[in-house]
Formats: sequence, structure tokens, C-alpha cells
Amino acid sequence: MKKKYFAVCDSNEKYCQRLTEYLRDNLEFSFDYVSFTDAKIMDEFFDRRDPSLVIISEECLKQLEELGSIDKYQNTIVLDEEMVTEDPERLGIILDISNNQGRLGKYLPAKEIMDSVIWYCAEYPEQFRDIGLKPGTGKSIVHGFYTPLSRSGQTTLARKVAEGFARERRTVLICLDAYSPLNKMFGEDPELDITDLLYFDDLNPGKFALNLERVKKSVNSLDIIPPPKTMKQCREISYLQLMKLIEHLSENCGYRNIVIDLKDYSDDLNDILRSCDKVYTITRLNDDDEYRMERYKKILLENGYEDVLNKTLKCCVPHIKNSEFYDMCVRSLVMGEEVLDPWFGR
Repeated sequence: MKKKYFAVCDSNEKYCQRLTEYLRDNLEFSFDYVSFTDAKIMDEFFDRRDPSLVIISEECLKQLEELGSIDKYQNTIVLDEEMVTEDPERLGIILDISNNQGRLGKYLPAKEIMDSVIWYCAEYPEQFRDIGLKPGTGKSIVHGFYTPLSRSGQTTLARKVAEGFARERRTVLICLDAYSPLNKMFGEDPELDITDLLYFDDLNPGKFALNLERVKKSVNSLDIIPPPKTMKQCREISYLQLMKLIEHLSENCGYRNIVIDLKDYSDDLNDILRSCDKVYTITRLNDDDEYRMERYKKILLENGYEDVLNKTLKCCVPHIKNSEFYDMCVRSLVMGEEVLDPWFGR
């Protein structure tokens, strides 16, 4: 496959190196990242290669113009030293549609520069249609969390287990609960959520990785796709849509663990559970909840979903306030072990 190069060109060696390292470490696109402090050397490098995207200082841009090779660089973002204000709708980047050129403040925080790069790529889908995320290795494992019990703390447990997975391998958490407490982690309700991601994918196939970068939130090493805003939207996400999403996350984005926090909203719930490699079900040690669990088990058996029960890990966990035992339970689940005794984590 032809390499896609992302170049940073600035005569300030320290700035150039640090920005390149930040983008390489935090921007998940499958570019090959290169940096240059001299526009002439960069131009020689691209004599035999095609630059996919270049972030370049005004000084280096003038050098390219003097060399007469500016037309080689179809997608450029110019670092403007005097541009200090931000357009909140465009993350600080101003576009010149006629030549695919963006312009943004050189001394913006690195994260805002990265967000502007994502926005720029999304504005020119034909130029970046086949960009995926950094590839992973091996097959994805799909982990489904579902319990028929109310007020079980399922979302918190799913997040904690997903964070455990994320310490070792690339992990994404999908939440299908409109009332999820996850939004508290972000400080405000996300503008975009899973329904937008599905819509963008239908509208512009081939741009999934770009749109995922726009929608997802990252907490520590864990990526989170925010939940729908209403129960109706949750119900409208079909089994086939979710399977397509999982396929994209696995094959195009390199996630090795895909964690799904499920509720009763979907008519396809049992089929979704069947598609998971592992199912995690919270249980509790009291008569009413044990009765609910028996009802759940009976319904699965009567409708031919015995295989769901066979891959279910029971999770009898203590309240999160009992932090020592709760953390022991989380570690057991991350290692693939059932938690039948909430006080000993085994």
C-alpha cells in the first residue's frame, strides 16, 4: 500500500520536533509522520514521494514558492505567527477552499492544532478518503455488558473494565444508554455522539476514521463513543448498524477490545449479546434480584439463546465505595474470571 506522509516543516527545530511528536503520539490516523527544518530538504524528500498533508510555517512556505514547487503540496496548513484569535466553530483554522489551504495560529495549544487537523481532513473527504487509524494486531474481542437488574452500576463497571483493557491494548467503549453517567466525565454533554457517527458513515462511506476522531472522547488511554441523547435514538440503532460499527472499529481502526454497555432499549438485544465474544452480567445476592436473573435465564433458553449463557461471566460486585474489594473484582474481570463473591473478587 502506498504510504501517506504527514509532514511538519518549521525552521524552529524544537517546535517542529515537539509538534511532530505530539501529532504522532496523539493523532490516530495511519500517516507516516516526518519533520523538516528546511523547506528545500523537504522538497527533495518529496521528489519521489507524495505528501498527503503538510503543516508548514510561513517562512518555509515562501521557500517553497521560491523553489517553484508549491503546486506539489495539495493539502497544506500554514502556521501563522500573528494569528491569535480562534473561531470556535472551526477550532482556530481558516480555510481557503480554492487551494485546499488552511491557516491557523502557530502558538495554539498542540491539542487545538491536532483538533484543527482533524477538522481540516473532514472538510476535504475526497483527499483523505482512505485514511484509517493506526493498525493493530490480531482479532478484536467484543465484550458486552448487560444485566436485567436496575441501578446495578453497570456503566461504571463497564468503564472500569474497559480502562483495565486499555492499559494493555487499544480499547473503545460504546454506550447505548441515553441516561448514562459517562457524560459527567466529559464535563458537558458532547456535541456529537454515536448517532452522528452512524449518520456520517452513511453519508460519506470511506471517512469512518476521520469521523470517529471527531466524535470520540478519550479518557486516559480509553476511547469512548458518547451515547445517544434519547431513548428513541437508542432503540433506532439496529443490530446491523451496530455490527457494521464493530467491523469498522476492528478492521479499519485497529481496536483490540470493543466494550459495549447495553440496556433493554433494543429489540435486537439478544442477537447483540450473541454477537459478543464475552458477556458480563451483574448479579446480586438477594431474593428479588435472583428471581429476575432466573427469569432472564429462562427467556434466553426458551428463545434459543443458550450460547449467550455459555459465554456469560457473572459479576457479583460490591458497591464502588468499597474501593478495595471493587478494584479486586475489576481486576478479576479484566483477567476473564467470574466474580461470584463480592468480598474476595473471585
